[in-house]
Amino acid sequence: MNDIYRDDITLLEMLVPLLLVILLVVLSFRSLRNQFALLRGKYLRRNYVVIIGLTRIAMQMASQLAAQGRKVTVIAPGKLRSEAVMLRKRGVIVLVSEETGSDVLVKSGIAHAQTSLVATGNDADNLNIVELLKEIKHHRFPRHRLRILVHIQNTQSVSLMKDYMPPGNKQGSAEVIPFNEKMLAAQQVFDLNPPYRTLNGDMRGQNEESICVIGYNETARFFLVENCILSPYPGKRRMKIYLIAEDAAGCREKLVRECPYIEDFQEIIAVELRDYTFSLSPSRDAVLLEAVPSIDAVYCFGEDDSLVFRMAQHFHQLICIHTQQVRRVPFTICLPENIALRSMMSADSHHGEDSFPFKEVNFHLVHMISDTCTVRNLVDSRELNNQLAMAVNYFYSVKYEFGQLLQAEFRQTNTFNLLKEIENKIVAFRPKSTTPLAELEDMVLSVIVAQTKNSRYRVKKYLGISERWEALTERKKDSNRYVVRHIGQKLHYLAKTGAKEITPEVLEKQFHILAPLEHKRWSAEKLAAGFAAGKITAGDKATKTLVRDTIKLHDQLVGFEQLDQQNAQKDLDIFLVIPMLLSLHKKLTPP
Repeated sequence: MNDIYRDDITLLEMLVPLLLVILLVVLSFRSLRNQFALLRGKYLRRNYVVIIGLTRIAMQMASQLAAQGRKVTVIAPGKLRSEAVMLRKRGVIVLVSEETGSDVLVKSGIAHAQTSLVATGNDADNLNIVELLKEIKHHRFPRHRLRILVHIQNTQSVSLMKDYMPPGNKQGSAEVIPFNEKMLAAQQVFDLNPPYRTLNGDMRGQNEESICVIGYNETARFFLVENCILSPYPGKRRMKIYLIAEDAAGCREKLVRECPYIEDFQEIIAVELRDYTFSLSPSRDAVLLEAVPSIDAVYCFGEDDSLVFRMAQHFHQLICIHTQQVRRVPFTICLPENIALRSMMSADSHHGEDSFPFKEVNFHLVHMISDTCTVRNLVDSRELNNQLAMAVNYFYSVKYEFGQLLQAEFRQTNTFNLLKEIENKIVAFRPKSTTPLAELEDMVLSVIVAQTKNSRYRVKKYLGISERWEALTERKKDSNRYVVRHIGQKLHYLAKTGAKEITPEVLEKQFHILAPLEHKRWSAEKLAAGFAAGKITAGDKATKTLVRDTIKLHDQLVGFEQLDQQNAQKDLDIFLVIPMLLSLHKKLTPP
């Protein structure tokens, strides 16, 4: 008995060291693999993207980057999870770290990253990581500039950051860009089917025009704000919007409380949602029943994919019943993506077709994350719209900033004729190269270099396209993007005037319609950004900037008829560059 016991002890004594050796080998292998990934991220992955977090947004962005053959490293907080394993199988470098400190950020190769996406799912954590990234870049790696895309769930925080973060050229070696999927989804819903494409009224409003919004949540509110900014009517007309929701009157009251300016531009008619199939609504809501034949577009929002889609189906059914025809009214349905609805309604991969006839009934889906938080939208910086917005800003800079800059930096006075020459060149510009913005900049800078006798390097430092763009806050960049996004509606109204081409003569002839239209759009944009009408007499530039950018007062937030001639003429300026922007769009759009 004692011999057996001694044998067991001997065996155990032999096994313990062996188990310790195996454990050390496993730990060493994991450590070496992690170190190899760190070194590869640091030294072999220059100009790439570092993603911090394993949220759905982070996962989607990492997968898209890997699929495109882009260079990407993901820092996964906490322990190794199945999501991290999945990304590794797709060729993504995943660094697992208990906490996101400066050590793992440095080892990830942040010094050489072009872009970083911070999306941990917690706003406070995200902002703390952003501050850490800025500190690392500023003190240790200031040479290469880093764009930090930070996901913020609180939309009020996004708005504040857009207003009061320093412009890009004053953020040093790290530029912070906040984003929120609900705000992006609202923009995409509008851009996919802007109401002007389906409304049938003429310039004088002879026809009844209305749209319908089914369901109310934060995304719906942002859509209504987008519509307020980008769907102005000439004159004092307002678009009629039927808001169908549970506690519709309360939703309307909340909307007006949050956006008190909105009813200056849109007539919001609250219709109570009594049941999800709309079978009870017609008998109780005469307002809705009378409106059905005149509704030209429908937008659906909610918190459950299946319910939102079902309501869209039943409302389409209601329209068909009461118009006695298959009305192909465009339905734009914003899905929160709590289930994979679209994939469930898709046929098998061999046929590649949807089992639901989306095209036949004119249904369009916008997925809250899949369609908005994409590489194209975020990492590539909304490439097309951004470049067009940069061209718009350059035109405005020539008109309203270059004179002061030429005097302050180049001691040039009496620049009226010079700037008028450049303005005319921009209006007439039609790109020939595959890099149209560089071509536009070269055209402008060549004129100024010849005039000032300064080096091209120095002139570009103050008057280049990117340099003027990076002098803007994110809010002001958005302002230029709104101009670009409104071009379609401007062309729509120009066509209704009978204009065949865009010339100064044609624009002057339609001044009484076009200029008030643009002023109305601009006013809605400013009010949505928190500006108020007001004027404070200020002599020095610093006080004027304080009044405009911090206190947010603007003396031109008045009716068009109250503007002086000079400011009224400004509202026509943007129409002059539409042909140039269209030619840029053509060059920038892949064949």
